[in-house]
Amino acid sequence: MTVDYLDASPGGKEGRLEIPRALKEFAPRLSSEGVVIFAGAGISVGPPSSLPNWFDLNEWILKALYDRVSLDFGIDDDYSTILRGYRNKSRSYPPDYQAQFLEECTGASYFEALTSIDIEQTNRGHNAIAAIAKSGSLAAIVTTNADRLIERSLKRSDVPFSVACDPEGFARLDDEWQDSDPAVLPIIKIHGSADVLDSLVDTRKQRRRGRAEVLNLLLTRLLHRYPFLFAGFSGADFDHDRHYLGIWDAAETSPGFCFLYQPGHPPKQAVLDLQNHYGAKAKLVEMDATQALEFCALARGVPPQLVPDGDNSGATQDLVQDRIRDWADGLDRWQAVRMTAALQEAASLPDTALRILQKAVQAKPGDTPEYTLMLADWVKTRLRLARYDDIELRTAIRRLVNLGHLMGPYYQFLCDAFVMSHITGADAYIAQCRKFTGEYKTLLVEFPPTMAVDAVLTVCQVASLYGEFPELIPALHFACDRAEQDGDDIRLAAARAELAIRLAINGKIDEGESLVKEALKVAKPLHERRVASTAIYADALIRERRGEYGKAIGISHMSYEQAVWDELRLCMSRALLVQLRLACRYGAEENVNMVRHQINMGSGHEFWAHELERELYEAEFAIRSKEPGATKRLARLADRARGVGMDVIAEKAEKLLI
Repeated sequence: MTVDYLDASPGGKEGRLEIPRALKEFAPRLSSEGVVIFAGAGISVGPPSSLPNWFDLNEWILKALYDRVSLDFGIDDDYSTILRGYRNKSRSYPPDYQAQFLEECTGASYFEALTSIDIEQTNRGHNAIAAIAKSGSLAAIVTTNADRLIERSLKRSDVPFSVACDPEGFARLDDEWQDSDPAVLPIIKIHGSADVLDSLVDTRKQRRRGRAEVLNLLLTRLLHRYPFLFAGFSGADFDHDRHYLGIWDAAETSPGFCFLYQPGHPPKQAVLDLQNHYGAKAKLVEMDATQALEFCALARGVPPQLVPDGDNSGATQDLVQDRIRDWADGLDRWQAVRMTAALQEAASLPDTALRILQKAVQAKPGDTPEYTLMLADWVKTRLRLARYDDIELRTAIRRLVNLGHLMGPYYQFLCDAFVMSHITGADAYIAQCRKFTGEYKTLLVEFPPTMAVDAVLTVCQVASLYGEFPELIPALHFACDRAEQDGDDIRLAAARAELAIRLAINGKIDEGESLVKEALKVAKPLHERRVASTAIYADALIRERRGEYGKAIGISHMSYEQAVWDELRLCMSRALLVQLRLACRYGAEENVNMVRHQINMGSGHEFWAHELERELYEAEFAIRSKEPGATKRLARLADRARGVGMDVIAEKAEKLLI
């Protein structure tokens, strides 16, 4: 079948087009039932609106930030080139994940950058939606777009409408729907609107915290009552959450949907799964979204308004980029450098993030809150490398303490435990860990969720010196709860991995194994190698408890390999301890020598407490091999461990002497 349509040229001239049968069958539902149009970002990408997709918008933000920090700190643009190349090679980092890093740096200031897309120029897609609405065929418009271009087209077409973009607006619309259908066409903007800053939803945390319950009720009502027409929507959200917006769950009672996808771009597997779940009620249509919407409008007898001749996309994009530059120039200099480093961190490039922050630290120091936060970012990034005896790092930590940063004392505790406790003895640090296990709720009551979880995880790093300290289990449950309530699945995964370690030590291996799987589900796709290494280490302990010693050695080596990638020395050391323990207890001399070789190759096994533990396993192997002097060697180790407060090592050594 062919029909008249408005062709793809900017002037919208008439032409002929083959219409897929599925869309031809769906079109009558516009008049008989009413339809909900679900408009995605693709609707606003077409000229002359030419708004950027998220990756392009992020690229413009990146450029504006680098322009800013290159002036303030002399940061080379090579860093941005590295980031662009890495991200273009692998777009495995979801936009909301990157947005979370940026928002954590600047709070609401990040969302001000998103208002740059609030432009005037609509395109044919917006006008087609307005024409369908003018025909009286729509029950509602649901959109992920924060721009106001659909509203502008509706206004020009004299279509009355109301916008719901925040919990108050959703509640107001829900109240209206309780009595009867809304008097005017509702536009439900699930990610907020550019003109209402507090309404904007863009970060992973925001989405994990869940949408307002009243929004869920609105969407459920629409899904159960009206067929949906998806236009300009890729379905990528289904990849990360099958139950996105409750669409999957509505399959049994929904009238169904029609999903438009661009020619030459097959639908994602998650969309195919959704179609299979809905069965015959779901149709996938390969057709340009704008042309399909124009067909629907013409089928209802309302031709869309034409757009001006000529492609004005360059001017639109220049306008948006100018606004983003103005936004970047208005940031505090320390905010700007934090965001620039955060983009590197979000792309799993911690080394370049550290170099950028290093440039800022070497600049003239400040005493403002933003400077303190930048310094804390640098300290936290440096601590990942576990070089706790670094003078520059320890000086920065003392400055953080003096500036009153909440994490300053915890970073100080961490460094002192690794650097000083072999001189002063471990007793005071073990006592501090024990005190934390009993008072963590009181100690962290004033901490925001991110810092509360970070504090618990920092104490866990100290505890890794002292047999992992299973007494931290309640504090780790607390950290998991705080992270989950905050929608922070990265920190939740980190806390679950650490909790799995302690559960494995206490013999709760089934519970620990479940947590390992949950942690890796987040860590692997996001390339969070520290979390992945910790979770795999926990899995090695679980295998050891089950007596699967060969698997435990192999898995601990996988943990080591994850850690080597980012030079995570503490994770490397933990993994090697498992390998050495199992080789000394159950392996042959060649197995022990292989681990020894790995240790001696500069593996980062220099932590004094781990060195004592390594000597314990070597002595255990010497006794097992009946080497001369093995008993005396073990007795000396027990005395030395007692002398520095490492009772956990001394007790194990003394037990072997019995």
